[in-house]
Amino acid sequence: MGAGAFALIALVFALYGAGSKLLHRGLVTAPLFFTLAGIGLGPIGLGLINVDLTAETFLLLAEITLALVLFTDASHVRPRHLAIAHQVAGRLLLVALPLMVGLGMMAALWLFPGLPLFQALALAAIVSPTDAALGRPVISSGHLNPLWRDNLLAESGLNDGLVLPVVLVALLLSSREVAGAAADAGVAPLLWLVGGQVVLGPLVGAIVALSGGRLFSWALARGYARHMTVRPGLLMLGLLAWAGASAVGGNGFLAAFTAGLLLGSRQRALLPDLHPFAEMEADFLSHITFMLFGAVMVPAGLAGFMALDGAALGPVLSYVALSLLVVRLLAVGVALIGSGQGWRGWLFFGWMGPRGMASLVFVLMATAPQSSGFPPSDGMLEPVALPATGVLFPTVVMTVLASIALHGLSAYPLARFLSR
Repeated sequence: MGAGAFALIALVFALYGAGSKLLHRGLVTAPLFFTLAGIGLGPIGLGLINVDLTAETFLLLAEITLALVLFTDASHVRPRHLAIAHQVAGRLLLVALPLMVGLGMMAALWLFPGLPLFQALALAAIVSPTDAALGRPVISSGHLNPLWRDNLLAESGLNDGLVLPVVLVALLLSSREVAGAAADAGVAPLLWLVGGQVVLGPLVGAIVALSGGRLFSWALARGYARHMTVRPGLLMLGLLAWAGASAVGGNGFLAAFTAGLLLGSRQRALLPDLHPFAEMEADFLSHITFMLFGAVMVPAGLAGFMALDGAALGPVLSYVALSLLVVRLLAVGVALIGSGQGWRGWLFFGWMGPRGMASLVFVLMATAPQSSGFPPSDGMLEPVALPATGVLFPTVVMTVLASIALHGLSAYPLARFLSR
């Protein structure tokens, strides 16, 4: 990209900043606006943004953005609200999420008869986690029930990390299928991988949050630090948790969410310094990522979609519709049986499941396994890049694109409805 492309990107940010309130009235959310801007500046439009889809920096930007969003959102969660409504969050995470993965895998095997089993599992797991950023107008609405808000934040923050081991295992085994090797690594390495991800991630996040929070509180109390310099340092705790957990084979996204949750509950005096700065930086990176999604991943996804056999075009669109309109509603409906939420709670939690950042990161991991999400190879589990020309990549891209449009257009009307 040249200076002219950067100038246009800066102009897009300036226009959004000047007209964001007007755009919101017109039902255009930030992810939708920047995705459309990326499409307009990418190869489909003016052709000013040209970034290699497999570029390591692109994947790294998406991972950092997801980690910071999880860290920031988790710091808003109030444990007393989760303590009151933990059954709903637990149902969404422990019942609805596995059901979504299972139903999504069965739908993939049904719609794509030739798709290998582990690629079907990978597809279902990649499009299962939700993204609270796409529904932020609803979540940030002052009239939303705080219990609903905290449950959505908890689900959005934790489901990425909980489903990541499933994605890793599915990608490792499906990549062996692509490479023509038998999946004979045994069960023990897979269990060790999953256990390390789930245990080490939160452990590292807890250590970073508790020690870092005490350090900053101690430095402020003794006058060794200024609030202005503490703000970026607090934000870096989220990246430290993510990078530290990834370095030791843990789940970096679970670590970032755990760090934000503990920092927000144990060091609440630091939150006035953290929230304004962290939200601004997380929003900025999120806007950049969605713009690159529109400029880079959407053209590649559409090209992969058009390159499919004609008989596969209909199944891809059918899978997108089932994933967004049927699978989550069914899974949430089953999970909330006996919860006392009623049909309003079922529709709210069932619909507020937009797909976004996590799905983008996971599908990039599938096509570029040098991601930090993959632990170092131990000689038995060696990831191999899946081809971006099959049904997996275009299906994920089309699902996220449709979700940005559907959930983006419905976010502000839903927020206004709840405010009434």
